[in-house]
Amino acid sequence: MILVTLRHTKTRRLKGLLLVLTVQYYLTGCASSVDSKIEKMISYRVNGELNKRFEAFLHDRNPAVRARLAYELSLCEDTSGVSALRKLFNDSSPLVRNISAYALGRFETAEARKSLLERIEKEADPDVLEEIFLSIGKNGTEEDLRSLVLKNKVRGKFLMLALEGFLERGIYTEGRINFLLEKLANGNLREREMAARILVFASDSVRVDLSKKVIDGLFSSPGNKLPFYAVLLAAKYGKVDKTLLKSVVDSPDPRIKIKMLSSLKGFRTYKSFWKSCLRDTNVSVRSAAIEYLYKNCSDVDRETQAFIEKQGYSSRERSIVAKAVEFVFARGDIIDLKKKIDEVPFRNFKNNAVRGLYYNPSPDRVKLLKSFLNDKEPSVKRSAYKYLMKYLVEEYKSNSADGRALVEYILWGLDSADPVIAFLALDAARKSGVYYDDFDPAVINGAMQYVKMSNKAFFVGLAGIMEYMDSDALKGIKREVDRCGIDKVRDLLYSRLGLDGKEHGSYGVKYKWLKRHDFNPLVRVNTTEGSFMVKCDGFFAPVTSLRFMELARKHFYDGGRIWRDYAQGMVFFGDTTGTEFLYPEGISLVEYSPLEFSEWTVGVLNAEGQIQGASFFVVTVPSYDLNGRYTRLGKVISGKNVILALDEFDRILSIELVR
Repeated sequence: MILVTLRHTKTRRLKGLLLVLTVQYYLTGCASSVDSKIEKMISYRVNGELNKRFEAFLHDRNPAVRARLAYELSLCEDTSGVSALRKLFNDSSPLVRNISAYALGRFETAEARKSLLERIEKEADPDVLEEIFLSIGKNGTEEDLRSLVLKNKVRGKFLMLALEGFLERGIYTEGRINFLLEKLANGNLREREMAARILVFASDSVRVDLSKKVIDGLFSSPGNKLPFYAVLLAAKYGKVDKTLLKSVVDSPDPRIKIKMLSSLKGFRTYKSFWKSCLRDTNVSVRSAAIEYLYKNCSDVDRETQAFIEKQGYSSRERSIVAKAVEFVFARGDIIDLKKKIDEVPFRNFKNNAVRGLYYNPSPDRVKLLKSFLNDKEPSVKRSAYKYLMKYLVEEYKSNSADGRALVEYILWGLDSADPVIAFLALDAARKSGVYYDDFDPAVINGAMQYVKMSNKAFFVGLAGIMEYMDSDALKGIKREVDRCGIDKVRDLLYSRLGLDGKEHGSYGVKYKWLKRHDFNPLVRVNTTEGSFMVKCDGFFAPVTSLRFMELARKHFYDGGRIWRDYAQGMVFFGDTTGTEFLYPEGISLVEYSPLEFSEWTVGVLNAEGQIQGASFFVVTVPSYDLNGRYTRLGKVISGKNVILALDEFDRILSIELVR
C-alpha cells in the first residue's frame, strides 16, 4: 500500500485534513481504477454533466473518490447536487465530511443549511466542525446563528468562524462587534488575528468604534500579520493619527507603508508622512507615493510638485521616472502638456503620460487623449483608447453626455484591425449598455475577421453584449462560432450567446499527468529581476494547472509584461498588450477553490466569473475578499523579494516545470 500525500498551504476553510491531505489511492492494486474515475468526474463537471452522473461515484469504496465528488459538486451551479452532498455529509470518512461541509456552504438553499445545522450535534471531528461553522457563516440566517448561540453550541473560535461570514454579508449586532473588539484587545495571537481579519474584510455597512489603544496594540504586537491589519483597520474605520504614521514610517515592511499611502485622502493633513515616503530608500514605496499623490490628493503644494517633476528628469530608476511622468500629466496644464509630449523623458514614457492624463481634471484632456490614437506604437494607441473609453462610459453613465461620442468610438474600435481595441470596444458597449442596430454589421464583420485570426477573446467580449443583439445578428455570429475551432470554450460561448448548439469535442483533463507529480506541480518563473517558485494547487485546480503549464511549455508567457497594483498589493503577469490590460487569451473555465487568497497566493483572472484567461497574479498581502471569485492557481514558496522588486518595465523571461 502506498500513501500519496497532498500538501497544501494552511487554509481557514479546510483545516486539519486539508492541511496535510493524505489519500489512499493504491488500495490492493486499484490505482488505475481510481484515476480513471476521478478523470471522468472532472470531465463530467467541466462539461456540465456531473449532476446527472454522480450516482456512479456516490458509493465508491475509496474515500478519495467520494471526497473528490464532494469537491466537484461544489463547483456546479446547479443545486440538484445538494441531495448527493447531504448523503456524503454523513460519510464515515472525516475527509469526505470536511469537503462536503465546504461544498454545502456554497449553496444558499434551506436544504444545505439544514444539513449543516443537523450535523453539529453528531460531529466529533474538530476540523469538520470548523468547516461547518465557516459554511454557516456563508449561507446561514440570523435565526440560525441566534439559535446556535442560545443553545450554547457556538463558542470561542467556532463563533468567530461563523461571524466572519455574517459580517462579510453585512449581518451583525452590537453584541457581536463588542465580542470581536474584546478579542482584539485581550485575546491570544490567533484570536487577535482572526478578529482583526473579520473586521477588515467585513462589509462596508458594518460600523465599528475602534479605540486608538487597540490599533497601537496591534501594530506593536509580535506576528507578521497584526501590524498590517492595524493599518487596514485604522484606514477603514478612520483612526489614522500621527503616532500610527510614525510607526508606519519606522516599519521595515514596504507593504505596510504602501497600504497606508493608498488609503490617505489629502496631502496637507499628512504632509510629513508623504514627504518621508517620497524619500524612502525603497523604490516601490517612492513610486507608490507619487502615484497616490496624483490619484488621491488635489492639495499638493508647489514645492512637492517641483520635487516630483525633478525626479522625472534626474532619477535613474525607471519606475520613478514613469510615475513622475504620470504625475506631471495628471496635474499639469493641458496647453503646456501638448508641448511636453515630445520632450525627454516624456516621449519615452507615452503610456505613462496617457495614464496620468486620464486623471487630469481638465475637460480638454479628452482631445489630448484622442491625439494619442494616431500614435505609431500599438501599446500607446491601445492605452489611449482604453482610457478614452473609460472616460466616455463614465460620462455617459453619470448622465452628463448623450452618448454620441461613445457610440462613435465604439464603432471606431470595432472597425479597428487591432483585436485588443476591438475587445475594448465590446467591453465599453457592455459596461454602458449602449448598443444600436448599426453595430450589428461591424460586429459580424469583426467575428469573421477574428475567426480567421483564431482570436478567442473577441467572442468572450461578444458574449457580454448578446442581450442587445437581434436574432439575425445572432445567427450570423453562430455561423462564425461554428467555424472558429475553439472546442474548449464553444459550448460555454453557445450558452452565453443564447444560441442552440450541440456539444463539440471534449474538455479532456490529463489527470494522470498531475497524479505523477503529486498533484502539486512546481514551476519556476524567470523574470528580468530574478526567479520565484510557485507550487500549483493541482488537486483543487487541475484544469487550470495543466492549462498554465501547457501555455508555459509553448512559451506563451515569454516576454510578457508585468505590472503592479500598489493599493491591492498585487503583481500581474501576462500583459500581452503593453497597456496594463489583461487580455483574455489562453481561455479556460474558472475553478473555484476552498483554498483562500492569503499572502503570496497565485490566482488567475477571469471574465465575469465564467471564463478565465492566461493572465495570472500574485497577492503579496492577505486578500481574502478574492476567495471564491477567482481560481487559486498556487502559492509562491520562494523568491518573494524578487516579486516585491518587479515593476512595469520588467518582463517574464520564461516559465519552466521543475517537478
